[in-house]
Amino acid sequence: MGSVSPLLTYLLLIVSGWVHRRQLIVIEFLQAENRLLKERLSGKRIRFTDAERALLARKAKALCQATPILAGYGDR
Repeated sequence: MGSVSPLLTYLLLIVSGWVHRRQLIVIEFLQAENRLLKERLSGKRIRFTDAERALLARKAKALCQATPILAGYGDR
């Protein structure tokens, strides 16, 4: 196997930086949206259906598997 060309390395760095910034913008939006929705509830408890809880559990499990730093976060 040959070494990776400097041009390809540079392009990969640019693309990965762009993706990272995009992800940060999306995360910031979702955090703001969640904060506003929680404020709108005025301290009322959020009630999920069984199907909604199952969906959230599947998403959380996938997230914890993809990011080992979060493993054990929901074990309370």
